[in-house]
Amino acid sequence: MKAGMVLAVAFLVAAAFAVPGLTATGPTETGPTADVIGSPQEHTRAPIEIDGFTYTVEWAFGIGQQGCVGVTGVQDTLVWVSSGGVSGGTTDTNWILVFDARTRVLLDSFKQYVQAGYNWGYRDMYYDRAENAVYAGCENNRMDKINATTRALIATYTLTGSPTPSIVRGITGDGDSLYVSNFGTTIIKCSKTGTNCHTVAPAGHSGIYGLGLAKNEGQVYASTASYDYSCLRYNYPAWTLRDTTLITQITGGTMGGCEMFRGDTFLLVLGQMTQDSVFCLRRIAGVANDVGVSTVLSPPSAMTPGTIAPKAQLRNFGTAAQTGFPVSCWIDSGATRVYNQTVTYTGSLPGGGIDSVAFPNWTSGPAGAQYRVTMFTSLPGDQNQANDTSFRNVTISGAVFSETIHVRRIATDAPTIDGVISPGEWAASVWYDISDLANRGGSGARPAGSVYMYFLYDSSPGFIYMACDVPPVATRTNYDQFGPYVDEDHSHTWSTDSSEGNHWVEYVSADSVVYRALLNTVPNVWRMPGQCPGAVSASGTTSGHLQIEAKIQLGALKGDLTVDVGDTVGYFMYMAQAGSVFWGWWPQSLLMANWANPAYYGHMIFDASIVGAEERPQGTLFALEKVAPTLVRESGRISYYVGTRANTSLCVYDEAGKLVRTLAQGVTEPGTKTVVWDRTDNAGARVAAGTYFYRLVVDGKPVSAKTILLD
Repeated sequence: MKAGMVLAVAFLVAAAFAVPGLTATGPTETGPTADVIGSPQEHTRAPIEIDGFTYTVEWAFGIGQQGCVGVTGVQDTLVWVSSGGVSGGTTDTNWILVFDARTRVLLDSFKQYVQAGYNWGYRDMYYDRAENAVYAGCENNRMDKINATTRALIATYTLTGSPTPSIVRGITGDGDSLYVSNFGTTIIKCSKTGTNCHTVAPAGHSGIYGLGLAKNEGQVYASTASYDYSCLRYNYPAWTLRDTTLITQITGGTMGGCEMFRGDTFLLVLGQMTQDSVFCLRRIAGVANDVGVSTVLSPPSAMTPGTIAPKAQLRNFGTAAQTGFPVSCWIDSGATRVYNQTVTYTGSLPGGGIDSVAFPNWTSGPAGAQYRVTMFTSLPGDQNQANDTSFRNVTISGAVFSETIHVRRIATDAPTIDGVISPGEWAASVWYDISDLANRGGSGARPAGSVYMYFLYDSSPGFIYMACDVPPVATRTNYDQFGPYVDEDHSHTWSTDSSEGNHWVEYVSADSVVYRALLNTVPNVWRMPGQCPGAVSASGTTSGHLQIEAKIQLGALKGDLTVDVGDTVGYFMYMAQAGSVFWGWWPQSLLMANWANPAYYGHMIFDASIVGAEERPQGTLFALEKVAPTLVRESGRISYYVGTRANTSLCVYDEAGKLVRTLAQGVTEPGTKTVVWDRTDNAGARVAAGTYFYRLVVDGKPVSAKTILLD
């Protein structure tokens, strides 16, 4: 596609392209697919204090597209967002997106009840709790009433009286009447059936995009595209202007709709940004003493085994400067606390300020381990403890998690494409874990180790080789597939003069590679008929689970990949079982709504240096190669070799045979591995001097070595 491609392209095409997999044909009325959108810690904007209130970001999430206009909370647990497309949109992009307010997950979506020519669809929405109905405004003086549970259209009204808004841009209510704004300078009051329209606010306040009434406090919020994109406040019911520069610092950019949520506690604001976002702002009566951990900065949600310094981001939500307060970090493995540290923040954190603290190093367990990280402040006299604590779940993988993939160059010994990831044939590749940890594909969050990928290439004869290993899937079914998408010139748009696009490496009664170009022209997609020339794939379950291998030719023809030694390209890929059950997704940051847009892709680098596959005497299965030193005071280094992909554990035992420390555990790829034992047990305690044994077990077969610890 050329520059200017709309982000909503995934919603415009047939169902076969509504998700990356080739699963169906023909038009569909299915909306955007479920997706994890963000987390409470994604936005770290400082709180602000205005007129006795402190406004903080309770949570925020990116919607995954542009062109959204209205927002409202529904039934205390849902957030509805109206989507109108980019640059005016079309009726095909007019959806209501329904999010879970607790998890920020896109639950489902349904078409708006607007007609052709309405372009932006519903401009804003208001939820009436007493009626369990959502009022939505659009063009031609029109307002719709929708059942909030069934989502059926209850009624459509044409506003009457004087004046009437040609476009119902903002909308809110007080239980008896509705208040609406147009694109001009007027705020209008009308009945719930759209009659008796008349002006309630004076002229001079243009560009009001959303209205939200905090009736108990006697004020109305009005989000705008003027006043430097601020959020005005009016006194209610007098409708006199109170503020003109409210909460801009938090949301930034043009503001779309706004609405109160869960009584008068929260304010929802739609920020129209590079990626539209919903902000849930907590309004707290101003307090002096209030600090908390706003974000867990490290460890990340997924990491390889190793040592890392936990780090917390602090925020002063109050008005008084704070210093000398404790900050704690707990790391739990199931019901066992494996890390417990407290540090003191010694700086001076001003009101509204942000800073960070680091804790002593923590060493994770082996691949497959999972942890719960809890960080919190303990400020004496804290006046709002609800924002003291942040959490993060951490998964440990033996493979690499990265937003950049390195494809290593080989001179000889190219992998055999037979559907079996044989011992050693992919040893030159980096071992990547692309498990869908964040549920980007919408089939549920997947644990680390669900999907492994391998990548190699050669410049002569010129192929990229890819292998996909899916341990949780034990059978092969039609439409099992992985899909690499390559933005070859790394321009962040689709070009029409190259072979940029997507290859489906799939099984449908037989293995094949299908190529399609993603174009910036209608009908958006061109598909090469039949098998992609020069490409080969094979899948199988010989290993006991699904494995897929493929190679795609490098060259200038359609279906080839036009890349050279040392190139960097944009890259996205997924792995789907039966075409629609997603196990793998890369990069983890890419949202389902952006799968077709290369502006959001990760980086794939074709390394220029040549590497060789590791050579071993044929028949060598595994070995404890080196234990050094054998007399240990502080730490010992253990190297071991595994000749084939296998279930592996490396543990330390005392003379009585009691388990002391697990150094490695899980599926291990072929090659030589090295770990360090710091003479601590699984609880982190230093062990006493004496004789200990390293025991390596590979697919049930053991080998041991001895070491002696000295005082």
